[in-house]
Amino acid sequence: MVTKNNPEFFERFFIYEHYTRFSTKELGRYQPWYYFIPVLLAGMLPWTILMFDTLARTWKDAVYTSAIFNPERFLLIWAAFIYVFFSASGSKLPSYLLPMFPALALLMGKRLAEMHERVLLWQLAPVLLVPIAILGFAPFTAKLADSPLKVDMYSDYAVWVSVAATVLLLGLLVGIKLLTRKRKPLAILIIALSSLVSAQIMLSGYSTLARWRSAYHIAEAVRPHIKPNVPLYSVGTYEQTLPFYLNRTFTLVDYQDEMAFGIMQEPWRQIPDIPHFAKVWSERSAAIAIMPTQLYPKLVRQGLAMQIIFEDTQHIVVSKP
Repeated sequence: MVTKNNPEFFERFFIYEHYTRFSTKELGRYQPWYYFIPVLLAGMLPWTILMFDTLARTWKDAVYTSAIFNPERFLLIWAAFIYVFFSASGSKLPSYLLPMFPALALLMGKRLAEMHERVLLWQLAPVLLVPIAILGFAPFTAKLADSPLKVDMYSDYAVWVSVAATVLLLGLLVGIKLLTRKRKPLAILIIALSSLVSAQIMLSGYSTLARWRSAYHIAEAVRPHIKPNVPLYSVGTYEQTLPFYLNRTFTLVDYQDEMAFGIMQEPWRQIPDIPHFAKVWSERSAAIAIMPTQLYPKLVRQGLAMQIIFEDTQHIVVSKP
């Protein structure tokens, strides 16, 4: 029904967004074959070493079993196929690995139930280095920043990361102590819960980076200047959250990227280049435009009449004087 009303849908969705994205590097998400290795290692924490132990034992058992259907072998194939399939893809994102985690969880759960406390203890002990390393690095997080805005945000997020690492470290220490007393079920429960809480703290703290990742602060600053009949332009960029917060659409200028397909269907919603935009801007009695900071001097040199109403390290918003 969708294709009947939109004939271009089938090619765009099934061919371009799936086959082309997988089989080529054209869409700008190419990563090398080893991209998923750190994703998997970090994603399985604190059970990363247990994962390798489980996969090795499952492989060994699967090779020597004569059963027509072996559930462990099935889960191993499931997990391995997902990893190999997306490692071969021309486009990669961390979330592509998620379908393999249920299979790994089932295999690792079975292994946890069978293994001796001391074996699990020695598999968890090296993981203590992870939260310790995070706690050691957290105070220097701001040095990764490349702008004053990010310095503040990284420093704030470092506090959340430190708390998360502390929770994980305490959970591991308590769990290892319980394993020495042969209380494996309680140890596993505490380690699992501390890992979950630690991850949720890190995710919750990510909101401290919202000023960099979101245009909410831009929307609040320029909202008083937005009038119903004043056109909005996005020049050389497209800040995806800004239309949401302002509840207005923007006319794209000298920019397509992921909007290229939509522009092909509705070409009147864009201005192809800066010279055309300069002409349109001069004809408007009122208008507002957002652009990258490095583009503003270029437009000034071309003689566009602009008044800055917002500016940060990444964007400048101007109005027609």
